Amino acid sequence: FTGSTAVGRKIGEICGRNLQIPSLELGGKNPLVVLADADLELALDGALWAAFGTGGQRCTSAGNLIVDRRVVSSFRGELVRRAKALKIGDPLDESVDYGPIINERFLERWLEQRAVGLSDGAELLLDGKRVVPGEEPVGFAGDASRGLYATPRIFDKVRMGMRFAQEECFGPTVNIVEVDGLDEAIAAANGTPYGLSSAVYTRDARAMLH
Repeated sequence: FTGSTAVGRKIGEICGRNLQIPSLELGGKNPLVVLADADLELALDGALWAAFGTGGQRCTSAGNLIVDRRVVSSFRGELVRRAKALKIGDPLDESVDYGPIINERFLERWLEQRAVGLSDGAELLLDGKRVVPGEEPVGFAGDASRGLYATPRIFDKVRMGMRFAQEECFGPTVNIVEVDGLDEAIAAANGTPYGLSSAVYTRDARAMLH
């Protein structure tokens, strides 16, 4: 089963009572940690594709970019620049970076999550929106009348206690969480009920294995 944690828990309970072994690939709010000594070029490449590859519609998509405060300014500005340059459109076009949102239900939820992030106190660095006919962004390579396309959204000033930092967002959205050093980064990475996937960008093997 691939889907939500709530449904996966019910399936697991039923399987257990019937002595069956389920295979469950459930939701995630996956952290990508960037420490102060990281190769920022490599970290930015990873963050961009982890967050926006497939339009953020993977259970393993990055949800929270946890960045050391000593490099967050440079990281933030370059991430926004690169996200603005992503090419959206028909996924059969090999030059396209990501395609449409899978259905109306997920699009509506993605649109609603903007208000959730703002009400939590986060700030929009990049205000992702639905692509509508006649208002296509530069470089758009799809048919806005036939697909549910959306531009990238980046939230800043996100804290792990915010609802938005805890809930999976199945769409082209990512949060920047600023931390002070390795211990805060690890605490933030472990600060959700999910444990699906994670990444750490550092040149220090000891920190990577922490």
